[in-house]
Parts: sequence; structure tokens; C-alpha cells
Amino acid sequence: MNQSTVNLEKLRLFVKGQRDFHIERAEIYSHNNFRKNKHLETAKEFDELLEYLESAHTRPLPKGQLVLALTPDDLDGLPEELVSELSISSADKAEFVVLSVMEEHGGIMSLDQIMVHYYRATGEIPRRTAMTNRVYRLGQKKLIKNVPGKKGVYCLASISDATLAELTGENIKGESQTKQNA
Repeated sequence: MNQSTVNLEKLRLFVKGQRDFHIERAEIYSHNNFRKNKHLETAKEFDELLEYLESAHTRPLPKGQLVLALTPDDLDGLPEELVSELSISSADKAEFVVLSVMEEHGGIMSLDQIMVHYYRATGEIPRRTAMTNRVYRLGQKKLIKNVPGKKGVYCLASISDATLAELTGENIKGESQTKQNA
């Protein structure tokens, strides 16, 4: 089982526990309609989140999103003999570090942040042009993408445009949501 699957399973169990907790609390406060309803609303939201998490694991990639590149998760737990037989270059290994760093820090980072955390992970001082090229290659492999409207900011390809818009305050066309609402 790769690290993403383990994290997804831990998150799923946590959400399920929270849902069950709020259902139990609603029963405890059955005499107080306000508190009971608040717990039931919260339980419903956790239930919706649980459904989403369970579907995320089995959801097929959208058309045109085929990714043939290996990721660090693909190599997790493989015997060294098999890994040595794979065509993984030192550039691929450096890209794995970039992907791991981005996953550890929420999936959205500026090039400067990537460089700082790459250094912390490897002890190597990255050259800006080399890191820019590395990020570009990851984009070509459809493992990361540019954040629309944000120069030098990248995110994991698994982050949806809707989530990006919510996190950055920009819609997918790069317009500020505050401008759009005015």
C-alpha cells in the first residue's frame, strides 16, 4: 500500500469517527432540538466528506489526464532489485523530492518555497534555472501545474481548479473573485 493510500485511509477513518461522534451526540441531546440539529448537520457534512474520500480512491482520471510518469508513491515498498531495473535517472529522483516536498506542504508552493524545502530535504543547493526546468518537466508529465494568475506558483495536478480558486481567491481564468463579485 503506498503512502497516499495510507494517508487517505487514515483520513477516512478520522472522518468516519467524527461523523459517528456527532451522531452519538445528537442522540445524547435528543431533548435539546438546537444542539441535536447542530450535531446532525455536522454529522451530515462529515458523511458527505466521507463519501467524497471514498469516491476519490476509485474515481477514474478525466479524459486526457493519462499520466504515464512514475511517482514516489509508485516506488514505495518496492524491493531495491526492482527499483534498480527501472529507468529512473538522477533527474527523476530529484523530481520525486520536489513532488514529496509539495505533498508535505499542502500541494501549492512558489518556486522559492520549493527551492528552500528541496534544500532542507536533500542538503543540495538548487540552481534556480535547474529547478525551473525540473518544475517544467513535472508539468509536462502532468504531475504538477501552474496556478492560474500566480506567476511562479505551482500545485500538484491532483488539486482541482475549484479548490485552487477557493485557496487563491482566483477563478480559473485568473480573475479575482472579489472583482468578479463586484
